[in-house]
Amino acid sequence: MGTAGTRCFTRWAAGNKTYKSMKEEHNMKEYSVVPNKDVSGWYVKIENVAPMEYHSTRDDAVLEAERLAKENAPSKLVIYDAKQEVEEEQQF
Repeated sequence: MGTAGTRCFTRWAAGNKTYKSMKEEHNMKEYSVVPNKDVSGWYVKIENVAPMEYHSTRDDAVLEAERLAKENAPSKLVIYDAKQEVEEEQQF
């Protein structure tokens, strides 16, 4: 992309998101808290792949996921409810 393309992109980005915020968002690790199949426990996952940790309570899983996300900032935490629907999102 030449300088004209860069300027055009920068103007577009300034109207929507800054280049820096877009770059940080791209590099963010995403952590999630999801219930197991019968909602008897909660998993902490990274990048929505294999579970990293298992907790018997949602609150414990959320606390651990928040700790991990803060330690690995910039990061995003997505917390799901018992119906597998997004309940809350946080950025660190």
